[in-house]
Amino acid sequence: MNTMPTIYDVARKAGVSPKTVSRVLNQEPNVRQTTLEAVERAIEYLDYRPSTAARLLKSQRTRVVGFLTDRVVTSPEANAIARGVSEAARAAGYTVIFLNELSSDAPLTGQAFNQLVDLKVDGIIYASHLLRQIDVTGYADHNKPLVLANCFSGEGAFTAIIPDDKRGGQLAAEMIIAHGHRRVTMLNLDEASFAAGDRWIGFSQGFSVAGLAAPTMVTSIFEDAGSWDEHRHLPKILDEVLAAPEPPTVLFCGNDKLAMVVYGLLAQRGVRVPDDISVVGYDDFPHICQLLRPRLSSVSIAHDLIGQRAFDELYRQLNDLPGIDKAAPALIKVEGAPFARASLADLKTARGQSGVGP
Repeated sequence: MNTMPTIYDVARKAGVSPKTVSRVLNQEPNVRQTTLEAVERAIEYLDYRPSTAARLLKSQRTRVVGFLTDRVVTSPEANAIARGVSEAARAAGYTVIFLNELSSDAPLTGQAFNQLVDLKVDGIIYASHLLRQIDVTGYADHNKPLVLANCFSGEGAFTAIIPDDKRGGQLAAEMIIAHGHRRVTMLNLDEASFAAGDRWIGFSQGFSVAGLAAPTMVTSIFEDAGSWDEHRHLPKILDEVLAAPEPPTVLFCGNDKLAMVVYGLLAQRGVRVPDDISVVGYDDFPHICQLLRPRLSSVSIAHDLIGQRAFDELYRQLNDLPGIDKAAPALIKVEGAPFARASLADLKTARGQSGVGP
């Protein structure tokens, strides 16, 4: 019966001492390159797997981090953040334990969080499916590093990685302006949303910087945000927008889900995208943008990069690397990118062909 190789087997195969193998496994400095390569070849040849339990007993470090989120399966945002965390952790030689916290009101106090603590993870990343402020008071008695992703604490007690929605709004404005549009209406999300406010500020600033008249903004989701009825006011709002004496040539929707509903309402009214009116979304969800016809123009939220940056910050804290002072947690904003697709008509080209334009 074959037995699992040990550190002594690796040492014999590499022609070094077990202590040297241990130094390589723990990524200690001052190991000669030739020795490092010999140990790595022996590890690969023997398919050696270091004992996590042994490493914990020796160093009190597991090289395991916890990823906790409020929606791990149903939310594409959390999935993308998790993917970014996983890729960055794997590259650094860390393992990630993914758990879903059922309560989003007190996210760092429930059963899933306690499981991570019991598993003695080195640190924790908490990710929210939507940008929001979370209550971190329940974490006060814990000394493990914590990094927040797509959320932030009101006290600013922990480093948080969030989307740069203000810059995202500017990018949407720049893309729309570059396609020759001047009469623009933004169908925004509920007023209580942090993201909605920043996107509108950035969007209006984009027109101001270009020296153009400010776009119109209409709140299209109210008290029902997140429910099945969140778009119940939209048909009436859209009819009023389209009936204006000078209706917009493009609708900038607060997110892709809203844009998808707008597509359907426009089709019901015989309004063609983009022949009669252009539509731009926000989030750049592939399952929406790539499946709609015409394909939806949008501004991405780089959720995978948010996940990568969250792990990088956690790794830096765990390994005492230089950077942001632990005593002064930071709010780090990650920029997305605009994607112009078939839903956004190029009015500059149309004006050049016809000699007129809106």
